Amino acid sequence: MKFFILVFLAASIAHAEAPVCDQLRAAVKIGKPTERLNRYLIIQWKNWMTESPEYATYAGEPGQNDRWTDLSLEAIAARKKENLCELEILNKISSKELKGEDKINFDMAKRGIELSIEGQKF
Repeated sequence: MKFFILVFLAASIAHAEAPVCDQLRAAVKIGKPTERLNRYLIIQWKNWMTESPEYATYAGEPGQNDRWTDLSLEAIAARKKENLCELEILNKISSKELKGEDKINFDMAKRGIELSIEGQKF
């Protein structure tokens, strides 16, 4: 019985949190392209630090140095889906309206996601 309750609670908590794609979709719905991009990049960074705690530790991001990246088949499959939706959502931001550093940030974010998707073939 205790096992069932723990599994139920874990599933409830997992469903209570909005997946990163839902957060990204909400972030790019309103505002100027620069504002939309900045919100997108903040959410993407936080997700990256959570999904890759080793890199977070390397980058000096606090609070992630007590665990390893989840390399289970389920987690890998979830990250593949996330990369596809991240690219789809990023492309909803008009890069033609971005200038200077914002344009560079957009291009770098897009290329990074594209490289991740390409790397999934292997």
